[in-house]
Amino acid sequence: MIAATRAAHTSKPRRRRGRTCQLKLEDLGPVPLAAVISLIGKRDRLALAATSSLLLSRVLEHCPEACELRAESPGVGAALARHLFRRGCAASESRIGWTAWTPSHGWWAFVRAGADPSLDESIVRIVSPAAYSRLGALGTSIFFPSTLCMPPRITAAMRGLEFVDVRACRGSWLETDGDWLPAEVRGSVKEIHASESGLRRIPSNMSALEAVTISDCGSLDEEWLPVSSRASIKALIASRARTGSGEAVRCVPSGMRALENLEVSDCLPGEHWLPLESRAKLESLAVSDSTITSIPTGLVALKHLDLVACANLAQDFVPESSREALTSLLVVGSPVRRVPPDMPHLEVVAFAVEDLAEDWLPASSSKRLRRLLLGGSGHFLRALPPGLSQLEDLELDGTLPHGLASGAWLPASSARRIQELNVRGVNVTAIPPNMTALTRLNVENCVRLHPHRWLPASSAAGVRVLDASGSSIAALPDMPELVMLDLGSCPNLTPDFLSATSARKLRALNVRGTGVGSMPIARMPKLEILVFGRNAPGEFGGRVRD
Repeated sequence: MIAATRAAHTSKPRRRRGRTCQLKLEDLGPVPLAAVISLIGKRDRLALAATSSLLLSRVLEHCPEACELRAESPGVGAALARHLFRRGCAASESRIGWTAWTPSHGWWAFVRAGADPSLDESIVRIVSPAAYSRLGALGTSIFFPSTLCMPPRITAAMRGLEFVDVRACRGSWLETDGDWLPAEVRGSVKEIHASESGLRRIPSNMSALEAVTISDCGSLDEEWLPVSSRASIKALIASRARTGSGEAVRCVPSGMRALENLEVSDCLPGEHWLPLESRAKLESLAVSDSTITSIPTGLVALKHLDLVACANLAQDFVPESSREALTSLLVVGSPVRRVPPDMPHLEVVAFAVEDLAEDWLPASSSKRLRRLLLGGSGHFLRALPPGLSQLEDLELDGTLPHGLASGAWLPASSARRIQELNVRGVNVTAIPPNMTALTRLNVENCVRLHPHRWLPASSAAGVRVLDASGSSIAALPDMPELVMLDLGSCPNLTPDFLSATSARKLRALNVRGTGVGSMPIARMPKLEILVFGRNAPGEFGGRVRD
């Protein structure tokens, strides 16, 4: 596509005397170029953008999604922003950023592509030194002591400022009532990210504020969110947040009527932890590692619910008034024995408990189920119910009763649309037949698989990615679509474990630790990665796309 792009925007070279020629670039207007940019991949867009500042501006203008360009050098970043400003770039959503001040401070400033970088009013983002640091990616402020967290330069003229990131920063300036953020710019800021910081209080009068992240903050004031900054907040991420006294944030502040996304994991909610006015629009709720027994009533818009490791959940943990819209339910590590009934839109379930009830998946909650994670280490699993006609992704973890291990655990009516199957470590002896949609299969450490009759031909035909490492298989059936194969540490492989049909499209193969003496390389014309030998180190499979 890049070649086509170059052809479309490059005239024929004008021959000159000697060996040199001149290449003339022509801009044919936004319509044809926009169509090309919207179709080519990210790497090709990058290559095209690197050609010239003109094409960079066109790529930014016509890219389907917003782009963010960062330059470590202030000179390079500012120069690039100036070039785009002079070109008249109209990429209103894309941004150019650079470390704006001295290296000891390291704060980043971002302007919109095409804005004048010399004006404070053009700055739309101020970002912490930790945000793009490799050390900061480890998620701890120990790498950023107060000497590296001087306050950012935010002036009253930055009236276009929308995003402020002070993550992993500490210093006396954060222990104020918000004096570090000028009153003149507070009305435009839409998001504050302050995770792992020494923030004491969100500044007041932030009328446009839509998202707040205070996860892992440990110095919050009891009144950390002023009333004047609550009304527009749609997302509150406050997992593991603590006050200066060490107490967990126990309640969502009142008056947050726009709230849609709430994460308060490991915050030990109080008795009335979610005010009535914050329930109507809430779509996503994560309260994992909590002592709650049930979620509140009246969550009529709730779609995503995460209650992982909530050890005190009651069996009726989802009130009837909060079930209708649910599409995703995660309750791994809880004592509940069944999925609640009457959830007609449920698509994703992660369910791992000590003892499943016989009716653990009611028909009224399974008609749209697309993804199911079922089980738990050492637990006995029950058969899946029939009629899961929309199921596409299935992961089992646990132990099947003896009578189900041969394949009876998966009824044919629930298997026909499954594209991904993961039974890693489960005591299955064979994969069920007629899984015609199957493209990814994981039987890692399945040591009871039949060496030869473990995968029926009707389920093997479309598989592209297979992980059978550490399993008991001896050979593969014909798998004409196979692209990636991991057989590491399989002790039973025979010399002819791989047929010509299965090798034809293979791009990545791991046979380390198998004792295989020779490889049929001639059968594998597309092979790119081969891990071979007794003790080949490292992980396998990260470089190949299926």
